[in-house]
Amino acid sequence: MNLLPWSLPLKIIACVFHSFAIISTIFRLAYRWYMARFWWDDGFSVFALAIDVMCLICTWLDVPYKTVRVIPPQDKPISWILAMGFTTILWSCRASILFSIIRVANLTQQFRRVAWLIGCSFLIMWAAIIGQKLQLCVTNSCIAAGSVALSQLITDIFSDVSLVILPIYLLRRRKIDYRQRILIYAVFSATLLITVVTIFHSVVLFTTQSTGIVVIGHVKVALSLIVCNLLVIVMFVYRVYRRGDLDAVEGPFSLTTVDLNTRLTESATGKYTMTRTIDAEEKVEGYVRSRLA
Repeated sequence: MNLLPWSLPLKIIACVFHSFAIISTIFRLAYRWYMARFWWDDGFSVFALAIDVMCLICTWLDVPYKTVRVIPPQDKPISWILAMGFTTILWSCRASILFSIIRVANLTQQFRRVAWLIGCSFLIMWAAIIGQKLQLCVTNSCIAAGSVALSQLITDIFSDVSLVILPIYLLRRRKIDYRQRILIYAVFSATLLITVVTIFHSVVLFTTQSTGIVVIGHVKVALSLIVCNLLVIVMFVYRVYRRGDLDAVEGPFSLTTVDLNTRLTESATGKYTMTRTIDAEEKVEGYVRSRLA
């Protein structure tokens, strides 16, 4: 079946991906709020969620067309929202993942500086892409050009690879069960899915121009939001599994990156040790027990 460039089936595909992204984000925020662990990484996910809802609405407001055309004035706000929103969601999710790494790993001063430098580079790359898209929206009706596709490809590969290498490097000395280590690497390596979609998106942008490629952009930002929430979702599943099968855990304070009850610290000798943070509900329970005693 031949589909129009922005036909109903394509809109449904975009809506399905956005729906999964929104549901996963709402679950993540509700869980984090319930556990009293709301932090900067969750704040970036809230920001990305708000813009993603706007992009979902624009999915149904976007007017279909088969070829490149001059966008009428009434349709320009939608084009601007999608052009700026896609980029902002993508980089907000990357910032959220970066802050998750900072929060979980309890970095030393040296590694914390590296993480902040990566964060500053993310901000600069976001601003550069936004600047390019602003120029296109003013001069070319927000229709993506090859220069934007190339810039997105380069910045996306650099940022996604950084988000994979950083946690792997931080975990290289940690004594973690083999299965847990594979799970942790898989969670952070999921950011490479965004790179795969980016490469495909860039290839399409270099070859053709129509609103048919917009659906790839919708899938890309939705996947980035899902990957952003993956760490918290895996943490939740791990907690449920651990409580259901305590014999499978090596000890009461078994450490894994997705278990935020424990953090990693580095001593002056360079050796890593484990410290355990206490949940808010555990503090309340301890206070009640002490009063009853």
